[in-house]
Amino acid sequence: MKNSAYIRFSISLVLFVALLSPSLALAATAPDGKKHFKLGMKAENAEQWDKAVEEFALAVADNRKNPEYRLHYQRALFNASQMYMKRGTSLASEKDFAGAYLAFRRAYGYDPANELAKSEMERMLRLQQAVVDGENPDGKANGATNNSGGVQLVPTGYQRQPTQDTTVPQRLEKLRDVPFPGGVDLKFLVKELAKDLDLNVLFDSDSFRPNDNRRTVIELKNVTAAKALDYLFLQENLFFQKVGPRTILVANQNRRQNYQQLVLRTFYLANADPTEVQKVVQTAIPAQPGRTPTITLVDKSTNSITVRDTQENIQLIGRLIKSLDKDRAEVVMDVQIYEVTKNDLLKFGTQIGDSATLSNLGGSNRGVIGIAGNSGIVGRTSLGLGLVIPSISFQALQDKNNSKLIASTQIHAFNNEDSSAVIGQRVPTRSATIANNFNNGGGTPNNNNGGSFIGDVIQYEQVGLNLKFKPIIFPNQDVQVQMKIESRDVVNANTLTPTFTERRIEGSARIQNNKTLLLASVAQGVESNGRTGLPLLGLIPILGRLFTAPTKDNRQIDVVIAITPKVIRAPAILPEDEDERPTGSLAVPTSGSLEAMIIKDELEEQLAAARRLPTVAQVQLPDQKLTAADEPTYTKSTASQQQTNAAAQNQTTARTTIENSGTIAANLRPIDVSAKSTQFAQTANRTSVNSANANGADINNTSAPVAEIRFLQNLPQMKAGEKTKIAVM
Repeated sequence: MKNSAYIRFSISLVLFVALLSPSLALAATAPDGKKHFKLGMKAENAEQWDKAVEEFALAVADNRKNPEYRLHYQRALFNASQMYMKRGTSLASEKDFAGAYLAFRRAYGYDPANELAKSEMERMLRLQQAVVDGENPDGKANGATNNSGGVQLVPTGYQRQPTQDTTVPQRLEKLRDVPFPGGVDLKFLVKELAKDLDLNVLFDSDSFRPNDNRRTVIELKNVTAAKALDYLFLQENLFFQKVGPRTILVANQNRRQNYQQLVLRTFYLANADPTEVQKVVQTAIPAQPGRTPTITLVDKSTNSITVRDTQENIQLIGRLIKSLDKDRAEVVMDVQIYEVTKNDLLKFGTQIGDSATLSNLGGSNRGVIGIAGNSGIVGRTSLGLGLVIPSISFQALQDKNNSKLIASTQIHAFNNEDSSAVIGQRVPTRSATIANNFNNGGGTPNNNNGGSFIGDVIQYEQVGLNLKFKPIIFPNQDVQVQMKIESRDVVNANTLTPTFTERRIEGSARIQNNKTLLLASVAQGVESNGRTGLPLLGLIPILGRLFTAPTKDNRQIDVVIAITPKVIRAPAILPEDEDERPTGSLAVPTSGSLEAMIIKDELEEQLAAARRLPTVAQVQLPDQKLTAADEPTYTKSTASQQQTNAAAQNQTTARTTIENSGTIAANLRPIDVSAKSTQFAQTANRTSVNSANANGADINNTSAPVAEIRFLQNLPQMKAGEKTKIAVM
C-alpha cells in the first residue's frame, strides 16, 4: 500500500514538473533588458548620451512594457540631441561648417522635434556654399578655398531651387544718351524711348491735353531706355500703369487713384498671430495722401490675413510677412538642485543630574516646633538642613546623518509666455485645536473629561519643487528668463507638527544656449561644543569624564541651484530678412519700375512659349537587318525535354509534302550540341560592354550585347522539400 502511494506521488510530481517546464524555460530564456538597462545607466552617469540611447533602445525592445526603460530612453534621446547641438555650435564657431552640419543632422535624427537643428542644417549649407564659391560667410568675396577638406554637403531631402535670374533682353542692355538740354516735347520723348522697348504708350487726357505742348529738359548719358523712362517719370511727377500686354498708360501722380489697380491677396500664417501682423502692416505702410489706405482683414479660424492694396505694396507686404512669420521660439529649462546635509552629534561621559537638580542641591530653612502638642504655646525656632544627591547616568551617544537631495527637472516654455510646474506632494499639518466644552460649563477645555470633544484643524502644505519661468529668446539664441524657483522639504513627516526646509530664488538672468548658470550656492557650517555636569571637577583632563558629559554637534549644509536653457526651436533669420525694402516717399507711394515690368513680361512670354512646345517625344528607331550570325541557333535538349516534345508530337499530326529530297537535304542544318550563350540583336547604338563569367574572369567582347544569368556563390545547403529565394544577377 505504501509503495503504491509512493508511486502515485512520484508520477504526479513528474507530471507537475513537466507541465511547468515550458513556462520556466520561456521565463529563463525570455530577454528582460536588464543587461542593456544597466549598461545604459552607466553611459547616462558618464553623460555618454548617444551610447545610452543605443542601450536603452535595446532594453525597450526586449521589454516594451517596462515604463522605467521608456522613461530613460526618452530622456537619453533629448540629451543626446542637445549634446550634438552643442557640438555643432562649437564646430560652427570654428568655421567647420561640414562637421557642424553632420552634428546638427545627428541632433535632428535623435530628436525630430528639434526644429532648431533643422534650421541650423540649412544655415550650415548656405555658409558652406559661400565658402565653396570663394566668399566669406558674411557675403564678401575673398577668393578663399574650401577649408573642409573637399567635403561636399548634399541635402538629403527636397530643397526648393532658388529662382534663376531672368535673361535680360538685348534691348534692355542697349545703352544710349538722352541729350536734350534745350528742352524737348515730353510726349515725343516718351514715345521714342518706348519704341526701343516695343511698348505701346497711352496718355491720360487730363494730364496731356491736345493743345498743351508739355516740354521737358533732360540730359542723360549711358542709360538704357527703361531706366531713362523711369528717370523721366520721376522728374516730371508722372506714373505709369500697365493696362495690357506691352501697353502702359502715363498720367500725373494726382490721377493715380483713377488708374492704379488694387489687388487682393490672402496670406496664411504658420506661426505668427494675424492680429499682431495686422498692426505691423498698418504701421509700416501708413495712409498717404493721394492713395487708398491699406485694407487688412483678419480671420482667426484660418489664422490668415487678407490685404487689399496696390500690386507693388502687396509684394512689399508679402516679403514683410515672410520675415515676420517665423517659427515660434521654444526652450526647455533644465533646473538642477543639489543639497548635501551632514549632522554629527557626539555625547560621551557621566551625566550627574540635570539643570534642575544641579541648580538646587540643598540648604537650610527656618521652622517652628510646637511643645506638648499645644498649638497655643510657641516653641523654639529650629534650623532645618537638607542635601539633594543628584542622579548619575553614563552617556555614550553618537548620531551621524548624511542626506543628499538631487532634483533635476525639465520644463518646456514658449517665448515670452509664463510656464509653471509643481512637482511634489501635500503634507497634513495641525494648525489649531477646537473643543466643544459641553460638560465644562463653558470653562477651560478639560481633556480628561470624557464628555468634551477635541478636534484638530488640519491644513495641507505643499512640499516639493515649484517652478515658474517666463523666457525671452533672442535671435542669437540667448535666453533671458524671469524665474521663481522654490523647493520645500519636510523633516518630521510622521507628526502633525513637522518642520519644513525651504529654498527660494526669484529674479531674472540672461544665459547662453546650452550653458549652465549657477543661480545660488550656499555653504553653511555649524559647530557647537558644550558640557553638562559638576563645575571644576569636569575640567580635569581624564577624570573629568566621570563628572561631566561633553557634547559636540557639527552640522554642514551645502546647497547648489543651477539652470541650463536648451533651445529646441528658434526663428531662422535669413539674409534677405535684413535687406532694405523701398517703400516710397511720404508724398509718393511705392511705384513699380518699368524695367522690372518688362523683365516680368519677358519671363511670362518665355513660359508661354515653353507651354506650347510638345511634351511627348516620339522616337523612331531604324530597322536593322539580321545577318547570318544574328540568326537563332539550336541547342541539344535534355532527356526530360525530349520526352515532353515527343508527347506533344503524338497529339498533333504534321502533314508535309516532299517534292524534292535534294532540296530538303540542302535546307537541313546539323544540330549544334555545344553550350552557347543566348545572343540578342542590338536595337540601339550602344558601346560594347565587357562582361564577366561566374568566376569573375573576362570573356571576349562581341559586337552585340550579351545577356547572361548568374547565381550568387555559396548557396545554402538545403534539405529535400525546403524552399529558398535565390538572387539572380
